Amino acid sequence: MGFEQLAIQWARGDRHARRDVFTYAAMLGVDLQPKAVIAEALGIDSQAIVAAFLRRQKEQSAEAEDHVKAPPDLIDDDVTKSPPNDAPAAFPQPDPPAKKPPAPPMGTPAHIAWRREQNLAQQKKNQGGS
Repeated sequence: MGFEQLAIQWARGDRHARRDVFTYAAMLGVDLQPKAVIAEALGIDSQAIVAAFLRRQKEQSAEAEDHVKAPPDLIDDDVTKSPPNDAPAAFPQPDPPAKKPPAPPMGTPAHIAWRREQNLAQQKKNQGGS
């Protein structure tokens, strides 16, 4: 009866009960991971189901790599591809955005002043948008 209560307490998450269960199991020579019982409960049919599932998963992952995202009637096989570094002539490339200077190290007076400026700029932006 006491072992049953201890197991219930362990199942509810009592860490002391967990410790006691392992202590008593070691003293009594009880194996808490009986692999033979698990294999017997799983059975041949269940093992076949798991093996078939794993095989299907492997096949699906192989098919996903070869999958074409567009329907076959929309694929243009006759279109020549330009080299990847060439920019299209019709669309000029925009200027890259200006990089913001990195923030000063946290905890320094410079970082506090920088953060205050960021907050004030955000407040002005929010008030101007309303």
